[in-house]
Amino acid sequence: MQEGTLALSGTGTSAVTVKSNAVLEIALTVPGTATFSNTAAVSLESGSKVRVTGIPASGSTYTLISGSSVASSATLETPISGYQLAVFNNSLQLQPFAAPTFSSNSFAATGSANSAFTYQIVASGSPTSYGATGLPGWASLNTFTGTITGTPNSTGTSTVTISATNAGGTVSTTLTLTVAPSVTAPVIT
Repeated sequence: MQEGTLALSGTGTSAVTVKSNAVLEIALTVPGTATFSNTAAVSLESGSKVRVTGIPASGSTYTLISGSSVASSATLETPISGYQLAVFNNSLQLQPFAAPTFSSNSFAATGSANSAFTYQIVASGSPTSYGATGLPGWASLNTFTGTITGTPNSTGTSTVTISATNAGGTVSTTLTLTVAPSVTAPVIT
């Protein structure tokens, strides 16, 4: 299909290619059941859009198209909060975003008084923003990159709640931030 809107449902036997600037319209059905099943290949080219009609049930995955092979560079015509398009097992799915995850439940960072400090919050799931509460006065957070920076001016330990957020939700954990005394090299006279 070159231009315009193509609405699919039921089954098919011919290859389907949705070109750039065209819209594929799919109505949501029961989660896990394909809206359109095809025995041939289905391809959605870059620049094509998918229009989803209906409201997804929170957290449910919908198979929009299944085929002998499915390839998609399409995007949603209108974003659906908390959902994304994904190709999985020869099907085009509307999947809920998963909340970010941290690789560990135990986080600690150390620095030295009067020395530059940097800590990078690392989470999987493509976080779109980061948070930190309980930071000491000398520290600041870049909410876009997840980098905590600053120069501690005294020793001590702080308990900081760090978080990572994407369309699927927010995850948080505790970071123990310890500042040790600065070490000066001995001077030989």
